Formats: sequence, structure tokens, C-alpha cells
Amino acid sequence: KDREEWRSRRREGIGASDAAAVIGFSPWKGAVRLYNEKIGLEVEDAEETEAMEWGRRLEPAVAAKYEEETGRALLHLGDYTILRSTKYSWMQTTLDRWIMTEDDRGPGILQAKTAGFFKKQEWEGGEPPVYYQMQQTHEFIVAGVTWGSLAVLIGGQKFLWCDFALNTDFAEQLIEREREFFERVQRKEPPPFDGSADSAALLKQLYPRHTEGKVVALPMEALQWDDELLRVKAEIKELSARERAIKNLFAEAIGDAEIGLLSSGDGYSYKEVRKEPYTVKEQAYRELRRRAAKGSR
Repeated sequence: KDREEWRSRRREGIGASDAAAVIGFSPWKGAVRLYNEKIGLEVEDAEETEAMEWGRRLEPAVAAKYEEETGRALLHLGDYTILRSTKYSWMQTTLDRWIMTEDDRGPGILQAKTAGFFKKQEWEGGEPPVYYQMQQTHEFIVAGVTWGSLAVLIGGQKFLWCDFALNTDFAEQLIEREREFFERVQRKEPPPFDGSADSAALLKQLYPRHTEGKVVALPMEALQWDDELLRVKAEIKELSARERAIKNLFAEAIGDAEIGLLSSGDGYSYKEVRKEPYTVKEQAYRELRRRAAKGSR
């Protein structure tokens, strides 16, 4: 009946906007934070950001433009209407719009989005960002449809839209990943931390300080982590050296020019950058460093 009840009901299952977080492709949230929200350890921020507010305000305008561009009729079920799958009970969603078509595909689903101008490159190439494709796949499964459209207003002035069909292979993978995640929620078994910035931020919140003199025995699998970390760091060092060498080749070729052009039409600029002096504020944080045992590598 209202936004508060809608937010409460969303915690009872996995929504379309959660799909990318479950798989680890969300730019905003990781699986661990999503898990904490679902079991009530962390409360999802109820305050709208300015970007979220404008996305909500402009959604009807994006939908209207889509109708105008495509000639397809849309149906709005309401901002607080939640659909739940009858086959996969944990899967639910609130649709932006139904697409009411008269062709053999049957109805589809529209996602109406807004994006800042700096996100323009994510939409180039004819396909929407992968995390929105995951979101729409989730909606396809819940609603039982096989196709949909994604429309976006970029920077308040550039309108784009595209159709795409259900990828059944990916849909099966998504169902299984979401099933596994939701079973973890029911068992109160948190997912492992991943390599996302969100996981790193959560770990800093959980363990902001060390206990002086405290030593713990790491699990046996930590030996594998150690081997892999050393190997990855060696690869990064080698790649970084190669990157510097290639950059030096470009710098030498450009010389005292401002821009060097490739035969493809792309190019590189090599300009002077000035930065104002500043003083770093005092800060405290934990840093992970490897300590080699005496006599070992």
C-alpha cells in the first residue's frame, strides 16, 4: 500500500535489482552486504540519493518517449506492486512497465532508466550494461516472458532503447545462483567475501582496528591463498613493467607534440598536468602485509 510496506516485503525474497549483487556484478552492492540486509543485520538506506530521485521522477517521461518511438502500448501496474514467481518462491520483482504487443512474442517488459553523461560509454555498442541485463533476466523469469526492452535517458538529453531476448542458458544459471544465495539466507550462512570494493569496505567496518599482540592460526587453505597471492603479485609486477615500457614508446614517439594519432583515427595525448600542493589529513587504516618466516622465502 505504500513505500514502507513495499520495502519490507522486498526483504522476503530476491528482487531484480538484487540479481547482479548475488552474482557479483553489481557496481553498488556485493553479495555479503545483500545477505546482511536480507537477515536484518544491515538496514538498506531508506533515503533517496539525488540520482535515485531523478530516476523515479523521470521514469514516466522515459516510458512515454519509448511509447512514442516504438508505437508499443505500455501498462503500469503501480510503483508498489510486487510480482512473485509461482515456480521459484524467492524470486520477486516490481516492474517498470509491461509492453503490450500484438505479435507472436506476447507481452514483454520495459526497464526505464536514467544515466549520467559520464555513463555514456556503458551504453555504447548496442547493448545495455551487463548488470541491467541480469536484472531484466530476473524479471523475465518472474513474469514468464521471453523478451523485453531497456530504454535510457543519458545526461538528460540522449534517449536510447534496445530489445533483447531471454537467454535460457544464463537464466538457468541465475536461478541456481539465486537459489543457493537464498538458501544461505535461510540457514543464516553468509556468503564468502569476494574481490569487490563493497566487500573490502565491509571488512573495514567489521574490523577497523587490530588487537595488540593477538595472533591467530590461519586455516590450511590459507597456504593456497598465499601461493596464489604471490603468483598474482608477480604477474602484476611483470605487467606493470610492460605497461611502463609501452607508455615510454608512446612518449618518445609523441615527443614535444600534444597529441599523437594512430592510423585508426584514435590517439594519445601527452600533456603537462599541474597539481596544487596539499597536505594529507591524518588518517588511520589497517593494511595487509606478508611476513615471511625466518629462513623461508
